[in-house]
Amino acid sequence: MKIRESLRKPLWAALVFALCAVWLLSGILGGDDDDGQASVASRAEAQDDIVVRVRTSRASEQSRTLTLRGRTRTRHAVTVRAETSGRVDDRPIDIGARVSAGDVLCQVEVNDRALRVREAGDAVELATLEYEGMKTLRERGLQQEIAVARAKAQLSSARRQFLASELALKNTAVVAPFAGFVEETHAEVGDYLQMGSPCATVLDLDPIYVEAAVTEQQYPQLDLGAEVEITMATGGTARGSLTFIGKQSADESRTYPIEVTVPNPDFSISSGLSAEVEVSLHAQPAHKVGMSYVVLDANGEMGVRAVDDDQRVLFYPIDVVREDPDGLWVSGLPAEVTLITVGQEFVSPGQRVRVQRDTAT
Repeated sequence: MKIRESLRKPLWAALVFALCAVWLLSGILGGDDDDGQASVASRAEAQDDIVVRVRTSRASEQSRTLTLRGRTRTRHAVTVRAETSGRVDDRPIDIGARVSAGDVLCQVEVNDRALRVREAGDAVELATLEYEGMKTLRERGLQQEIAVARAKAQLSSARRQFLASELALKNTAVVAPFAGFVEETHAEVGDYLQMGSPCATVLDLDPIYVEAAVTEQQYPQLDLGAEVEITMATGGTARGSLTFIGKQSADESRTYPIEVTVPNPDFSISSGLSAEVEVSLHAQPAHKVGMSYVVLDANGEMGVRAVDDDQRVLFYPIDVVREDPDGLWVSGLPAEVTLITVGQEFVSPGQRVRVQRDTAT
């Protein structure tokens, strides 16, 4: 009996201890559930408490540009040749000279060519008198028709000789066919020129042309007459217009040739220079955004974040229309949009935020 009583006390103690443990554990677990719900609620409140700065942006029509690599060239580069034989009496131009159309490049000796012109002129005058006399006699019935025809043929021959002698005299002056720049001389005073011998090479540098090529994707975006900015390898710049778009692509590269016409009245742009060509494309609505506005979404797509009327975050993919020193012109946005300017890195689409107007942008 005493043994049973001695065992009963430890059993009761163990039972009480077990009940206390269960009570304590149930309190802890219950407390964790409440704390978890409170934590979720506090995180949600914290998200709603995120403050971002925003500004309203309105789209405006902006021109897109396409940057290409090209090369300047002259369309006319002519080696002017002698059209008659003779010794060079004078060469009034030198390398680097600017010439106008008709300026003398090489003067071939005249010799008796001027006398031949006068002689041919006299022959024309004589043939004319004979022909007129024959016609008068025929009208009186004193001359046959064949004699009149012969006199007319002689007059035509005299006139041909006169024109040929005039042309031979004129051709002693080898002249520039157009205004341009003397790139090279081929004859010196005292040289004997045969018909076809070179005198000088003249370049037509006004206007200058810039050749480039576009891909199949870029081709439909071009318009004849579009404005073009040219930056030469020398650092010089110029403006021109797109005057030619090829209709046949190159077999190897599948690119289409284009040509830009650039005024060059002072011949400051040389032929053969490498050039960067910026062609204006179709205008389209675009927004001006700062570089810091641009973020990447989970898929790595470039875009900007904005907020709607309920102050929920939106993500808009963008395409860059043009880059300026102080920002980007981008498309892909509504005509009017509230852009996040500060805090866009810490929010995600669908999240509700509090907004402050950004007065600094």
